[in-house]
Amino acid sequence: MNLIETKFVGDANFYKFSVDFVGDDFILGGKTLPLGIITHDILNIPADKLLSVFKTGDKLNDLYNRLNAENYSDELFVSIRETVERILNLIGKIKPFSYFNISEEYEHIDLLLGDDKIKEWQRSFSSMPIPNINFVPEGTAMHDHFIVLTEFIKSYIYLCADTFNFYKVAMMYFVNLTENGFRDKVLLAVLQKNFSEEKK
Repeated sequence: MNLIETKFVGDANFYKFSVDFVGDDFILGGKTLPLGIITHDILNIPADKLLSVFKTGDKLNDLYNRLNAENYSDELFVSIRETVERILNLIGKIKPFSYFNISEEYEHIDLLLGDDKIKEWQRSFSSMPIPNINFVPEGTAMHDHFIVLTEFIKSYIYLCADTFNFYKVAMMYFVNLTENGFRDKVLLAVLQKNFSEEKK
């Protein structure tokens, strides 16, 4: 079961947030770990952080809808960049997301939404009769670049929404195991402690 996944777009090879659950293990960044670890981590996400991730993703979704409905504006693109950065700042400090190597994502943000790139977007849209993404000609470099940008934005929207899916899966997994006497909070804590020591 894959809960968080972003896709390749053309030749763009952005770092992907991807977590797969296989039996009693999960695969994160190509590394297989016991599912008890991610369950423990998710159940310990502070409620305020969980809510912040969801609300920030919801704000990004609103901005994405504006991107589809409105004509180009620097303000909109800057707001999208700042919101994605806010999401990264949030998840970078929260397990299990902090297990990802997300430092390269800041480079991708600069590549797609940095000041120089926004000036480039501005020049491209100003040359169009209607400066709206729905009128970007297909088969052009601008169209290809915009596909990459929109998929990049959507990956963060999905990431925030799927945080709640993660939490629900963790809750179901924890209840199932503890009710059947297989594991308890103590064992989950031990799994987490052992994993943390291995990473040092």
